[in-house]
Amino acid sequence: MQVNEEDRISPQSDEKSGSNIAFIAIAVIALLAASSYFYFTSDDSEEFDPVVITPVELPEALPATPIEQTPIEEPQQIESNIDDVVPTGELETNNETVVVEPLPALTESDDFVETKTLAIANGMNIAPMILKKDIARQFVVFVDNLAQGELVRKASPLKGL
Repeated sequence: MQVNEEDRISPQSDEKSGSNIAFIAIAVIALLAASSYFYFTSDDSEEFDPVVITPVELPEALPATPIEQTPIEEPQQIESNIDDVVPTGELETNNETVVVEPLPALTESDDFVETKTLAIANGMNIAPMILKKDIARQFVVFVDNLAQGELVRKASPLKGL
């Protein structure tokens, strides 16, 4: 005949579940202690090669007599006449006269600056991004603010910045 648990006078409890939790807790604490020990006591310094000190050779002593030098000639001032000055708007190089296009007034410079900007853009399609009003003023304010370390988007000569 088999004995049931209910038939026994004193019921026996299962002690395995409690001992497993205690064993896991002890193992975790031991791992944390070992890892912290190795972390805090590890030698982080790298091994460096010893520094080899080489003696410095000093140059020879200065000569007793100074070195002779040729005197520097003073530049001669050239007197110029008003006839020698090139008129405004023309540059003269090797007997060739190059006519320089006069710059427009600042209030009328938007088209001029836009065409020059597109010419410099080297084929990039930036025409829709360029502002159509006060381009030169916006550019000057933008560069001035940028030089002071600020990026002011409202002063950008391009849309979308």
